[in-house]
Amino acid sequence: MKKIQWLLVFLIFSITSFSQSKKVYPQELQQLLENIKENYLEDAVFTSDMEHLLASLDAKGAWPGIDYSSQQRGHWPVLLHLLNLNRLSKAYLKEGSNYYQSPELLAKIHHALDYWLANDFVSPNWWYPQIGIPQQLAPILIVMEDKLSDKQLQTGVKILNKAKIGMGGQNKVWLAGNVLYKSLLVRNVDSVNIASKAIQGELKVSTGLGIQPDNSFHEHGAMLQQGNYGLSYLGDMIQWIAVLRQTPFAFDEEKVAIIREFALDGTQWFLWKKNFDIGGSGRQLFQGELAKKQNAILKKFKQLEKLDPEFASAYNKAQDYKSLSGNKHFWNSDFHISRTPNYLFTLKMSSSRVNGYETVNFENMLGYHLGSGMTLLYQSDNEYLDIFPFWDWKKLPGTTIIQDDAPIPVSNAWGYKIEGDFVGGVKDGTNGLAVLQYNRGGLKANKAWFMFDNQIVCLGNGIIADTPFNVTTGINQVYRNGAIIIKNKSNIQKATGKQDFTNPSWILHDKVGYLFPSGGNVSLVADTVSGSWHNVAQRYKDETVKADIFNVYLNHGTKPKDADYQYILVPNATQQQLIQLEKKPLFEIKNAKSQQIVSRKDGSLAGIVFYEAGKVDLFGGISVSEPCLLLIEKQNSGLKVTVSDPTHKLTTIRVSFDKKYKNEQLVIENNQSVLNLKLPDGNEAGKCVSFMLQF
Repeated sequence: MKKIQWLLVFLIFSITSFSQSKKVYPQELQQLLENIKENYLEDAVFTSDMEHLLASLDAKGAWPGIDYSSQQRGHWPVLLHLLNLNRLSKAYLKEGSNYYQSPELLAKIHHALDYWLANDFVSPNWWYPQIGIPQQLAPILIVMEDKLSDKQLQTGVKILNKAKIGMGGQNKVWLAGNVLYKSLLVRNVDSVNIASKAIQGELKVSTGLGIQPDNSFHEHGAMLQQGNYGLSYLGDMIQWIAVLRQTPFAFDEEKVAIIREFALDGTQWFLWKKNFDIGGSGRQLFQGELAKKQNAILKKFKQLEKLDPEFASAYNKAQDYKSLSGNKHFWNSDFHISRTPNYLFTLKMSSSRVNGYETVNFENMLGYHLGSGMTLLYQSDNEYLDIFPFWDWKKLPGTTIIQDDAPIPVSNAWGYKIEGDFVGGVKDGTNGLAVLQYNRGGLKANKAWFMFDNQIVCLGNGIIADTPFNVTTGINQVYRNGAIIIKNKSNIQKATGKQDFTNPSWILHDKVGYLFPSGGNVSLVADTVSGSWHNVAQRYKDETVKADIFNVYLNHGTKPKDADYQYILVPNATQQQLIQLEKKPLFEIKNAKSQQIVSRKDGSLAGIVFYEAGKVDLFGGISVSEPCLLLIEKQNSGLKVTVSDPTHKLTTIRVSFDKKYKNEQLVIENNQSVLNLKLPDGNEAGKCVSFMLQF
């Protein structure tokens, strides 16, 4: 034992003796260095992790569990070596750690670092040499600098040199961050300044890459990436705001305000209980990934409480999923969210403006229809938790798809756009309405969703496809949980296995009700489904897994011509409630090709999709000069009217009312109250606008 201890002491002395005295950091960089060290040591150190890492490191300085020859493009396992090395470095430097300034640990750190530096492992994916590797290696070199030899530092800097400032969006933030780390290490003040400005230059609102005017996030073109690149962006910007505080390179407070809005008016909407929303996650549909995203975001909100103390209560409140209710339409991303303290409903669409999905690094291999109107209704944490191997991906909830027998196509990092621009939404806070005029792959359909009074009315018409295959509209696919009750004709019965129903009244499963006001040909599958994670993302082994799944969908037959559907989702439903809603519906429904309308029976609320200029008899008569969305609610003093242009092309719209109202902008023409309404344009084209009409 004594010989081993003496050997460790000799090894450490030999290593450090090669290290010459380092140059002093310029004054402009000293606070930055201290901030980086403080930020680096924020994470907790777990003794059990350290024991395992130290015990498993072999004589070469490698961890036997890592496949160092891997050519996997996504989730490259070799990077785990540097992640482990970071954990060891934190344990060595963190006061209070059981390994604080441990000679044995320091020797292991040198051993593992030398193994990496000697091999300079390179992934076939460009992202790792330029971003992933420098991102993990640079902090180690900075915080351990006084314990490293000049040779180690020089070799490390050569690896860091692979990162150059370029590209845009989150990729540019990553690259500039790596350049900043390296510039600090070599004491180059000017280069640190250039890199910090490049990072801060990406903290902006635009319709390019990054934060959109509606506080959604785009990367790889116009594609929603809130929980993928957007999550990394949120974390990195928070980190750099913290690290650059009280230095000559600090962010302006106006920049902090941008990240605040992005967090609270953007990312917060996608949070639900313990999991992030699937539709906003980008391509990262991995095992346990949604919970990881949720935890990471909540941690970022905790950091923002400290960085942005004036708004600490807002960040604190955002960590409770019950704190946010209402409707939000992300007009730049064709995405709609409706939520109450009891449920979250999300709708993912695409258009000629917005990409529907992506497949990169053999990830999201089945997601070809994710942007085709996928709807998800969350009440608990478990409905869709790791459900991806078991989904029928041609019957995603909400989507209308041709059920051909060809494999699901695989696209690229820019996915697809549909042939149409009449895709959008309108909301007045409490209520919401969204539309998708679908035209893709030989299938056309007018699809609309009305989110009123804790129900979601789902309408479709004009369904046309010249195909010998059945066309279906998915309603829901979740884990089977408890009994499935169906009202078919006059019978209320339990359902199992695979069954087809003609004109059922309603279905109840796991506290969600499915009402069918106009009937339809409904198929229900309640059975054990086999699948494989390998089909979802090829990083996983091709092993069969099984789960009990509830799948319900509508059949429109082959070669449908002007087929239609109606169904209503009722969260937190009971059997008695569905019986009552069948007898006394809350809404009047019109489902025509020119107009789709849902209105309360008492006439106090209505949502209207005008596919063409036209008139409705509601509220005494309303006419519009252009296709649009209209949401109208009667209030004590008058009507609240909210309008949006799904095409993003209109600058004005003429809305006429057959009754006389009061509004400064109204003019009376032919006994009508006429409003020539200016619509949002530029970066806000597609955003809804509201106005009041006084009685």
